[in-house]
Formats: sequence, structure tokens, C-alpha cells
Amino acid sequence: MAPAKAYYAMLAETGLRSGGVLGLKIWDLDLSFRVVRPERVTSTKHSYCLFFSEKLKEYLTNVYLPYREGFIKRRGRPFATCLKT
Repeated sequence: MAPAKAYYAMLAETGLRSGGVLGLKIWDLDLSFRVVRPERVTSTKHSYCLFFSEKLKEYLTNVYLPYREGFIKRRGRPFATCLKT
């Protein structure tokens, strides 16, 4: 349930499309300033940031991120994140 709620909340609060939310990396989130900074560069967007609410920050910090860490510990790190240093 935690991933779905985080996904739909990010869609609603940031205005990102579904592929944009699914493509986010953990380092794209700055929880201290409640900002999402996707690292993607396209022909029309070179750099941008999106903001989210304090309520979503609390949910991500207290529910989603602990859930994510537990999932990673149980399943192991995904192959793509193992390559990034």
C-alpha cells in the first residue's frame, strides 16, 4: 500500500506524468526543502524543480522510505542501483 499511496500523491502534488514519477530516483528528492529535482534533460526542459506538501514529506519520511528500506533488505538492491556509485 505504501508505494501506491506515494505514487498517487506524487502525481497529484507535483503534476508529473506517470512515467515521470516512476522514473524518479531517491536522490531526485530533497525532503528538507520538499523539492523534486528530476535529473532528466529533454529538448524542452533543461532543469526544473517541483514542490510538494509537508504532509507528503511526513508520509515519505515516516511510511514510504522505511517500507522501501525493508523491501530492499528483504529482496536485495535492484540491478540498476548496484551499478551507480
